[in-house]
Formats: sequence, structure tokens, C-alpha cells
Amino acid sequence: MLRPALSQLAVAQCVSVRAPALYTVNNWFNPIYGLMHQNLLTSGYVQVDETPVRFMDPDQKKGKTIQGYLCVMGKPGSDVVFDWQLSRAHKRVTNLLKGLIQSDGYEAYQSLAKKDEGVTRTACWAHVRRKFVDATKEHPKLIGLLLRQIGSLYQWEQLWRGRLSVTGRAEQRQAKFESHLRIIHAIVKILARHSRPKSKSGKACTYFFGQWDALQVQLKHGKAELDNNLVENAIRPSAVGIIGLDRTLAMSTSK
Repeated sequence: MLRPALSQLAVAQCVSVRAPALYTVNNWFNPIYGLMHQNLLTSGYVQVDETPVRFMDPDQKKGKTIQGYLCVMGKPGSDVVFDWQLSRAHKRVTNLLKGLIQSDGYEAYQSLAKKDEGVTRTACWAHVRRKFVDATKEHPKLIGLLLRQIGSLYQWEQLWRGRLSVTGRAEQRQAKFESHLRIIHAIVKILARHSRPKSKSGKACTYFFGQWDALQVQLKHGKAELDNNLVENAIRPSAVGIIGLDRTLAMSTSK
């Protein structure tokens, strides 16, 4: 198992002679990173997310920063790997994805699932919930009821965790989630009728309806979690140093 030795492994791919030590470290660890990456891609289920990162480029004017994106891919109970790019498109990552992927509402992942029959996308309840939490003051009673229904989904999951197989969890979701999902959808329809489109609650409703089909994918796929908090939590403490436009930074973390 690589995990114990790679609890915090950072691999920096650097083509600049300004950082020869990083170049050497990259040569040592890049095959391991590649193996971890490939294992995730062939596992049949991955969670993906990305975050914008401002970084300093020595080729730019002193003090000027540029925005890049750190993409993270992981699976519960397995490795988590990072990929650094200057564009949010992350085609190097998305073009390789197959099977079941879990993400927020970023269009690139939705588009991938529509174009590639080998990709099925499910959404993230944590992202949905967060948007309604932010809008609670606008409709406290309705949104409070909505949040309790979403919480019920997590209570069921906690009850089943470690006790059911992937197939068993899918069967239980189909049996137990139906009433909660029906109520959730009905509440959001009411909220949408009483919310301005550009208000926080209006935007939360729009996001919800855009993710509805992907959220229901979880009823048939017991391997999927309700959210992609695993990769969100992994990406939070990320820190990027000084790198150039012609360089790539990739990190690999195993839980």
C-alpha cells in the first residue's frame, strides 16, 4: 500500500533551471503520482472539484499575481490527487474521466456527461444545501423545512454506512429517499414562485433544478456519496508557491 508513505506527497513538475531540486524530486515521484492518478481513473467512480488560486510568477512584474486552478480528484477510501492548470477547463483531466463522476454544477462536467456515453455524472447535495443556507433569511420557514428534509437524507446514510453493500445502499435509497425527494422538490417549486430570480433564494432554486436529474442518479448508484466533501476538504488547505506559466504543479495526497 502506498498510502502510509504518501500521506502528504507533493510533486512539482518544473522545467525551469531556477528550481533544480524540484525537478529532481519530480523525477523521483512522478511515476508514483501517475500510478495513483491512473488507479483513480480506472476505479469507476471519482469525485472532482477545482478552486481558483492566485500565484506569483517570476516572469511577471514584481508583485503581480496570476490566477490558476487547482483541480482535485479523489475517491472515498482511496487516494486524492491534484492537478495544476492555468485554465479551469482542465481538459487533461476531464478528457480521461470515465464511469461515475461526482461534481458541483460546473458546466464542463455536465457537458462531458452529455457528450460521452461512458460517463455518468451525479451532483453534490452539500453544494445545494449551502446555497439554501445562504438564502435562509429570505424565507426562513420554507428553507428551514427544506434543510430538515435534506438532513434526513444524511441521517439515513449515517445509519447505513458500513452496514450495506453498494447494491444494498442503492436499494435502500430508492425505498427511503422517495418521500424526502418529493417534498424537497415541492418546497423548491414554491420557493421559486416567491423568489426574485436574482435573489439568493432564486439563484439557489435555479441551481437546484439544474442539478435535479444528476442528484437522482444516486438512487441507482450506491457507490456514490451524497456529496463530494472529500475532495472539497482536501483542496481547502492547498498552498501554491512561486511557479511560472511554463510550469505545472501537481500534488498528490492520500487519506
